[in-house]
Amino acid sequence: MNIITAKNNYISFMKKTGKVTRIVENSTWKYKNQEGQTVEMAEFTIDFADLQNVKYKHPINLTFKVGDEIEYEYDQHKKSISKTKKLNQHVGADPIQAKYVKPESNYVSDVVKQKYINRLSCLNRATDLHGAIDLDNYEQDLKLIIQTAKKFEEYVYEK
Repeated sequence: MNIITAKNNYISFMKKTGKVTRIVENSTWKYKNQEGQTVEMAEFTIDFADLQNVKYKHPINLTFKVGDEIEYEYDQHKKSISKTKKLNQHVGADPIQAKYVKPESNYVSDVVKQKYINRLSCLNRATDLHGAIDLDNYEQDLKLIIQTAKKFEEYVYEK
């Protein structure tokens, strides 16, 4: 079922139903609500049978899991969903919900991709700094380059 809502001649969001095929938790944070209670929130990337890589911000405990059919509002502009409602619950063994990587695919979250890019950049700069590896001192030069790269990585991640 699709219900389309338009604002100023722009289709902003659609009410849809779909089966959840993957849930990835990207990040978490805490804030105080109006009652002064601390609420832990998370941003998830969710895949449906017909829609992939959709963002969803919600308190850390989701009301649905992989395999459930849910109703939701999809914002095409922001590529995010809101106002979810579980329709049919998945019956059977609980599927694994990936923290960062879906094992049966090549998909890697943006957080992990950025970390790999940063690590490679640190290694590249360390190699530039120390120059080519001398094959006679291969192990020693390699250790020095990796140590320098780790120092750069610590600086980037403020460790």
